[in-house]
This record gives sequence, C-alpha cells and structure tokens, in this order.
Amino acid sequence: MKETAAVSKIRLPHLLGEGCVLQRGERTRIWGWQEGGSRIRVFFQGKEYETAVQKDGRFELFVHCTQPGGPFCLKISGEDGAEISVHEVYVGDVFVCAGQSNMELPMERVKERFPEEFFCENFPEAAGKDAGCAAVPQMPGAEASDTTAARKADTELSGGTAVQIPDGGLSGGTAAQMADTGLSNETAVQMSDEGISDTEDAWMQAYELFTGVPRRMRGNAQVHVYKVPECASFAYEKDDHEDAFWVTCSGNRLAEISAFSYFFGCFVHDAHKVPVGIINISLGGMPAQAWTSEAGLADWPELLQMKKQLEDDNYRKAVSAKQEEEAAAWERSALDKDKSAAETEWKELQVPGYFAEQGLEGYCGAVWLKRTFRAEKEDAAQGALLRLGTLNGADQTYLNGVLAGETGYSYPPRRYEIPKGMLKEGENEICIRLLCGSPQGRVTPGKPYEIITASGKRIDLTGTWQYQAKGCCPPAPEWNPVTRRPCGLFQGMAAPCLPASVKGVVWYQGESNDSSPQEYEALLKALIQDWRSRWEQEKLPFIVVQLPVCGVDTAGGGAWAVLRGAQQRAAELSDVAVTVNLDLGEFYDLHPLNKKDAAYRAFLAAEHLIYGKDVVWQGPQLSGIEKQGDSLFLGFDTKDGEELCMCNGTQLQEFEVQAEDGKFITAAAKAEGCGVRIYLGETYVRTAERVKAVRYAWRDTPMRGLICNRTGLLTGPFWEEVL
Repeated sequence: MKETAAVSKIRLPHLLGEGCVLQRGERTRIWGWQEGGSRIRVFFQGKEYETAVQKDGRFELFVHCTQPGGPFCLKISGEDGAEISVHEVYVGDVFVCAGQSNMELPMERVKERFPEEFFCENFPEAAGKDAGCAAVPQMPGAEASDTTAARKADTELSGGTAVQIPDGGLSGGTAAQMADTGLSNETAVQMSDEGISDTEDAWMQAYELFTGVPRRMRGNAQVHVYKVPECASFAYEKDDHEDAFWVTCSGNRLAEISAFSYFFGCFVHDAHKVPVGIINISLGGMPAQAWTSEAGLADWPELLQMKKQLEDDNYRKAVSAKQEEEAAAWERSALDKDKSAAETEWKELQVPGYFAEQGLEGYCGAVWLKRTFRAEKEDAAQGALLRLGTLNGADQTYLNGVLAGETGYSYPPRRYEIPKGMLKEGENEICIRLLCGSPQGRVTPGKPYEIITASGKRIDLTGTWQYQAKGCCPPAPEWNPVTRRPCGLFQGMAAPCLPASVKGVVWYQGESNDSSPQEYEALLKALIQDWRSRWEQEKLPFIVVQLPVCGVDTAGGGAWAVLRGAQQRAAELSDVAVTVNLDLGEFYDLHPLNKKDAAYRAFLAAEHLIYGKDVVWQGPQLSGIEKQGDSLFLGFDTKDGEELCMCNGTQLQEFEVQAEDGKFITAAAKAEGCGVRIYLGETYVRTAERVKAVRYAWRDTPMRGLICNRTGLLTGPFWEEVL
C-alpha cells in the first residue's frame, strides 16, 4: 500500500490491504477514512467513482467488480492531493469462515494427514509459474490419527536444559530438581516475520531428513486468507483490526493458515476459476454469545448485564488479573507439593490409557512418567522425531536428562525433534512431568507413541511405563477468560468486517456451548439473523458445519446430540444449509484432522445454496414413518436416487424407539431399498402402536452403522414423534 504525503491522510481498513480479494459483482463496497477531507475519488478497473467524506471522516461507495482475476490497482485520492494506492487487489468470491478452534485449526496441524499440500519435488522457483508436483513420499508416522487443534501456537522445544537423572530413575529428589527448570517463556521458539521459527518446524526438518526431498511449500496462490486477530471489545465496536493482513495460501505462510478455510477456498477456486478470499473470524474455546452483537442478544438480559459490567476497564482488568493469579497460584501449589512431598514408589502404568483406571482416580497435580528403551549404534548416530500423541495437561519431556520439548496445554500433539547426540547406544530413558489440572488425566489412546529415526526406523513407546504421583491437589480453576463473555468478540473481531461485501458465511462452532446445549438453538438462530442484519444482507447465506463425534473433553450426557439437533434446526431459517459430519470425527480428539472432507461438504452446500448448482449435497432425509404391526418403516429421500447405504459397519446400530413409559431402547434395524425397517418384536414395546417416538444417532458419539447415500453423504441425527 503506497501513500503520498498530504495535509489530510487517507486511511483504508486492513481488509483492503495488499493481497485483498474483493467480491465480484455490481455492488462491492470500498470504505475508509480521511480526516478533514470533503470528497474522494476511487479508481478501479478502468472506472472512476466519487463520494463525499462524512463528518466523522468516514467514506464509502460501491464499485463494479465485473472483471475477476488480478492483481489490479485500487487508487483513492482526495481533493487536497492526498492519495493512497493498493497495488495487489484481486476480484473473485469472498467468504467468511467463522467459529472456534476447529475453524481456526492451522494447516500445520494436518500436515501429517495431507503432506501433498506442503511438499513438491519440482517446485518452480520463478514466482507465478505453475507446475505439476511429483508424488510425495509418505512420511514415516504420517497416520491420520495424530491431530489436535490450536487455540494458540505451540511451544515445542528441542534441546534445552540438561538434568542429571540417576540410573535408578527420579529418586532422591531428582524429580524436584527437574521441576526447578520450570516452564520458562524464555526458551520458547521465536517466530520470524515469515511465520516460521528461525530453526524451522521440526516436522518439516524430519520430512526432508526422511525423504531427501527439499522443503518446497505448495498450497494454492489463488486462495487468500485474512485472519482476524484475537480481540475482545466490550465498550464499543471497533472499526478496524490491528496488525491484520491478507496471506496467500502458498509459501511459508501455508502452515499457519486455517485448514478448513484453505481447503474450502481451494474447492471454490477449482470449481469457479476465480480468486477466493476467506475472512477467517475464529478463536478457540469461544461460545456463540461472544460472537453476537448487543442487539442480537436482546432476549438474554442476563448476558447483556455481563457485557455491561465488562465495559468498565477496571472491572475487566480485575477479572482477568484474578483469573491469571488463581491459575498461577494453582500451578505454584502443584509444583511445590511435588517438590516437597516425600518420595513414593514407582508404579506401573499402561500407555496409552486413562490415569483414573490405573490407580489415579480423581488425581490432580504433577505426575511423573518414565520408561526405558534401547537404541542401536546407528540410531544414536542420527536425529529422530519423538511422538507422544496428546497428553491431558502441560508437559515437560526429557530424554536422557535433557529437555526434549514442552507444551503448555492439553490439545497439541507432542512432536519433539531429537537432535543428533541426544540418543545413545544401549539403554535410554524418557521422563515426562505432566501437570494435570483435571481428574481426567490421560495419555490419550488412539495416538502415536514412538520414536522415528532419520532412517525411518520406529521405536515403539507403548506398553508398560512407570509413574510417580506424590502431590495431589484440588482441580485447577476453570479456564474462563473474558474473551468468552457476551458480545466481546463480535465487537472486537467481527464488527470491522461488516462493511465487506461477501458471498456467504461458513459457521463451525458449538463445542463451547455444550454446558447449556438447550439454549444453543435460540442462540444460533439469533446469531444468524444478527449477522444478516448487521451485514445488511437479509439473505446472507449461512452454511452450518454440524459437529462430528467426540468422546473426550466434552460435557457428555448427550449434550452434543442436543447441539447437533439445534444446528439442524437452524435450517428452518431461509438460506441456511447444514452439513453432516458424524463420520469425520475422532473419538479421542476434540479437533479431528480431516478438515478437507468437512470443507468439501461445506463446498457442496455452497454449490447448491449460493451458486445454484444441481448437485447432491445432502445425505438421505427422513420422509415419513409408517406403523406396520410389530415394526416401523422409515422412508427416506436419498437425494441421489439410489438405495440407502451404510458406513462404518455392516449393521444399522443407531436407532432407538421411545416406549409409552418414556424410556428409549435400542431396536434392531435393517435397510430396505430407500427405507429402514425397525423391528419391535424383540423389545418390550412389541408393537408399533406403543411407540411414542423414534430417534437416530442421538448421542454424543454415534459412530457405527450410519446411514448414507451412494455419494457418501450421511443422514443427520433426528428425533421424531410417531403419530
């Protein structure tokens, strides 16, 4: 962006910065500010426009963006000679991708699942060239199971402070000695201006080490993402973001871009051959009310009262300071107890596994885990990658007394680089200090636990470990930052985006509303109507990404079934589509890896809802229920004209019927053409006349025997009365 010195400076929002994408069409808004100006002129795609500057210094007008492509130059000048130009402006389709951590999850998290998006053997050095990529060798250990989402960037360290560990393990106070090293921020990997650490990412180094393929980032240069930075504002709505910018989805920046946004943008670009802009408005752990305006929450006076309190800077700072001090005090107490308590015997523990099932029921505080393994001479002569799945807590991990890595919270996968010289021939020891803030301590099942050497050899780390736990504490205070409170993220993150002309919204959120799932339907519908009103697009299309399955770190008790039902009923509003993703979840991970298929289903919904394409975008839909003696027959519109199919099993398993006493019982079911027959004879209900309701996939983790069509799209959960 280039400016000329003048009396009255022209300022454009960050959304109209270099690399931006404007929505193609006849009315695309351009806006900005000029203090002291009277009129401004806009030059774009060979046309000139003019408008007045308002008393508050703001101006806006609509331009014709009828020629897709780019880059084009956007030039704005004032009557006093002030001028500003944006030289890299593209015209295409612009979408908002919004929500919480699963919408924020960066490509770095999914690169083991989708390495082809990152690496290309014959990547052209010249900018702007396009070349096919040779097949990418699969990285050792690149299974689909290693996933998690990021609320923040991880701190994964290599090397570090050496700590002497006696041959007998952590006895004689050595555990306390290691704890003294702390979780210092001073050792955190520093990020460069290009978004990659100065030493580069350990996995990328390992990939080159394993394959000999030079690191060349692939991506898609026709997809541009604007990531809205974290900001909560309660006193007023911001009109611009701070330190925000557009990023092209290629080069070193690819790793930090939202995976869902990237894949969705790629599908849209491949189908419509225009540049795609994604405005990503997401932040992990945030409920729907944080993303809704004050007007949108008019029916929730208790939420608005909370927002009103936080308008006071002193009150807000006091709340934040209290929470931070409570969290710090808990950590100090846990570490002090671990250091001062008498040594206890080391007991056996199976990895992976839950601590509560292995003698640590209800335990919170520091837990030490250790095991030994053997390495050959050739293993010790090379670097390696240590993979420890996910751990429920903050860890410090040591290999032979040297800090190999640390991560400050539960969700990130532990992938620590082992430099040459850290492994030794013969017996080696891994030791982990895990700080568990909740009684749900675990070494998460379904994840990889291994060392992979540079030559590709795997050293399995599952099986019998030893543990020591000597400092039991109360649970850590609940994480509840002020950013979660009503209206704050709408006013700080969404509001500056409202002037932007957009094609539609993709919404992936709901996990953080599972403590009060019954309220979510009203909140979600209110949010959709609120955003449409504030975006001044009465029929702004919304695509709701229905939650997949998850069996850990949730409220449980069927809360996610209620949330999915609420998401489905959002389609009662006009111009709303809901995608079903039951088969794309991971039981042991709140943040599943397969963002590509989730994005593809949202893309199919966009093709139908927004582009008007005749595509199959839904799974089979329930069309009717018939009582037939000792059975019920459920008819379905399969949407593709074919018979019903099944995924994740050979027998339908997710049907329940409600008896006259109100209880739901599982019933046998079988697909018949375009329908499902539910058999009642083997249940105490016996006949269809005694059935009050039928429901399907109505639990937190419905995973087996799911209904789909031949296109592979699933039926969503439902609960229907039988009349």
